[in-house]
Amino acid sequence: MIKDASVKKMTEKSIASLDQLAEEVEKRTRAERILHKNEEQFRSIVENFISGIFIADGDGRIIYLNGKACEIFGYSRDEMIGRNFQEYFTEEGKQSTAHLHNRRLTGKNSEQPQSFNIVTKNDKKRCVEASATMINAAEEKQQTIVQVLDITDKKQLTDHLQQVQKIQAISDMAGGIAHQFNNALSGIVGNVDLIEMVFAGNRKLAGYTKKIKECSQRMTQLTSQLLAYARSEKYQPEKLFLRDLIRDTLPLIKHAINPAIKIEMDWPTNNVYINGDMAQIQMVLMAVLANASEAIEDKGHIQITLIHEIITDAAIIRLPDLKPGDYLRLSVRDNGKGMNEEARKRIFDPFFTTRFIGRGLGMAAVYGIIKNHAGGITVESEPGQGTTVKIYLPTIPAFPKN
Repeated sequence: MIKDASVKKMTEKSIASLDQLAEEVEKRTRAERILHKNEEQFRSIVENFISGIFIADGDGRIIYLNGKACEIFGYSRDEMIGRNFQEYFTEEGKQSTAHLHNRRLTGKNSEQPQSFNIVTKNDKKRCVEASATMINAAEEKQQTIVQVLDITDKKQLTDHLQQVQKIQAISDMAGGIAHQFNNALSGIVGNVDLIEMVFAGNRKLAGYTKKIKECSQRMTQLTSQLLAYARSEKYQPEKLFLRDLIRDTLPLIKHAINPAIKIEMDWPTNNVYINGDMAQIQMVLMAVLANASEAIEDKGHIQITLIHEIITDAAIIRLPDLKPGDYLRLSVRDNGKGMNEEARKRIFDPFFTTRFIGRGLGMAAVYGIIKNHAGGITVESEPGQGTTVKIYLPTIPAFPKN
């Protein structure tokens, strides 16, 4: 009986131990399921995060990156894993990113996000805002987690807004100066006319007054350009078929284009009209084509393209000067020497030129005229890659609706 009681007691203890073990196993299994679920949720959050995220080791090699980072840089995950993250930054950004990475490795995580330029797989330059934090601080192998946000569109809009504000301030000043200058010129020309009337027959004096009038005429043309830039000059709009206007204008400016340059034209087949001042549109064509010709140092070509384009709400991000609607896009592309980013940003400044000696308002007047026609203009250029000027003008129906 004593033996049976002892066996029974041991059996009960064993069962209790097994129950306890089963309970512990259940708890651990439940904890592992929760942990696995949390890991999956965390991975999903990181993979679908609005910003790109990558982790670099102490040597700067990428050991992890999410889908957004792949999208920003344009590479697949396999292409980037194991490579130094600095390979994807421009030369000017590599030194700054190395400094940022080293600061993070020493635990200095208080700096604000910084902007850098990267080069994507298709050799396009993008601007990103990056911030980094050191992880695994207690371990020998320290790592840095980097968050990158593509701010290219935001930066372009900010730069454009600043450019528009600067141009508006200068145009207001230019308009005021032009009006005052016109008043002074009127007085000069009027008094010259009186001198010629009083001293009629005086050939020597007539020679002097002729030169004064010639100078006055040149200055009158300059004030006309200033007013065009200031968008305050009166213009006479009419329905224009831009294709014919370009064809008729080209013979007038052939003398200003190097004969070795070939002009290629691509016209639309549909009849699309614009509402504009013929003389001012011709001034735009002359200025843009003259610039394109001068950018080509030897033989080359200029391509003129007309395309009917519908600007949507989404396209306004890259064309903030325009409103959604139908436009005729005039593109003038040359294969000349191109220009750097600094020159491209200043191309609409009055009297700015990349030549040694400037010759007037040039693209500043073009900008004012196009804005006066409710249009927009963009310039794309890189050194050695030529320049493309795109002009957008609102279209009007070929035939009015009844």
